[in-house]
Amino acid sequence: MEGVSDSAVANVRAHGARGDGASDDTEAIRRAIAAVPDAGGVVFFPPGHYLTDTIQARSFTTYMGHSAWAYSHPLPGGVVISPIRPDMPCLINAGKTSGTRFVGLALRGNPRARSRDDEHFTGWMRDTGHRMDGIYFGRGGDQAVIDDCRIDLFSGSGVRVVDCGVWAVRHSLVLFNRLFGIDAERTADAWIIDTGLTSNGVGVRCTASITITGNRIEHNEQAGVVLNPRYAGGIQITGNLFCCNSGPAIVHDGNIAEAVSITGNTIRHLPMERSAAMAADADRDCHIRLINMEGLCFTGNSIYNIRESEGVARGMILGRLRDSVVCNNTLFHAATAELIHDEGGHTNTIIKDNPGSLLDRTI
Repeated sequence: MEGVSDSAVANVRAHGARGDGASDDTEAIRRAIAAVPDAGGVVFFPPGHYLTDTIQARSFTTYMGHSAWAYSHPLPGGVVISPIRPDMPCLINAGKTSGTRFVGLALRGNPRARSRDDEHFTGWMRDTGHRMDGIYFGRGGDQAVIDDCRIDLFSGSGVRVVDCGVWAVRHSLVLFNRLFGIDAERTADAWIIDTGLTSNGVGVRCTASITITGNRIEHNEQAGVVLNPRYAGGIQITGNLFCCNSGPAIVHDGNIAEAVSITGNTIRHLPMERSAAMAADADRDCHIRLINMEGLCFTGNSIYNIRESEGVARGMILGRLRDSVVCNNTLFHAATAELIHDEGGHTNTIIKDNPGSLLDRTI
């Protein structure tokens, strides 16, 4: 690590960690963290599988591994960190920290499971009713970054952020988490960039001043992006691919959401069976549900179903919009029953020039 003194780099192996996927490496990791100077440094994880109790992160410290994770499974040469027991609140607690970085790590909530349907996951975590998050930021912390990481198989959320500002998740893969991929329910000033959010309960829940750009948000059970129903504002959702979420790609239905810009996204449903809950709930059987918003700009999006798919009943459900525009979107074979279901109640709002067609499987 050029430019970083040896004293500022703590190798967990040098402090006794084995990384063999069987030993308890908790104390060795804690010794390595304690060895980093107060001014900051790097805790380095060589390739291996580390089992540990909750890691209490320190400010101005980078937790770095050898990045070799893959979409289907972390590669043997990479760094995997897993909880030693299923009743931990989170794997990494970065609450109240500043300037914290997590780079090149694969965080696996269950050390043995390969998916949320795996019997190891079901038996070890889901049936306990306990919620474990992957990385927790919060309570006054700021300036945290997750970069080039894979975070999967947590019974809570992959990343949970509460009362924390100025943070980013980028170039990562967050998948198979039971609640949210990224739960930013009470936070602001954040970026979610170039990340895969796949097969979580919900891809992202967000509140204020968040930019969501260039991500692939797919196969999430309830929705792709949910705007916090208590308050949401200053949100940019731009240039993402939403694919096969078993609920709306983007949904807001609660207290006022304000100044939300949703532009240039591709929103599609491919050949697959919709969830029973979605098919039975007319309010969810759509690509987009946006209710009770002010200053909404929804433009330039492409919404469609593949012809062989079962199809979504409604392209968009809109209601109670103020000072908003929903214009110049294309709804190509976007729905089976209705392209835009307008619940009305709008004030000073333009909804026009949204051409499209109902799903026609015969072409």
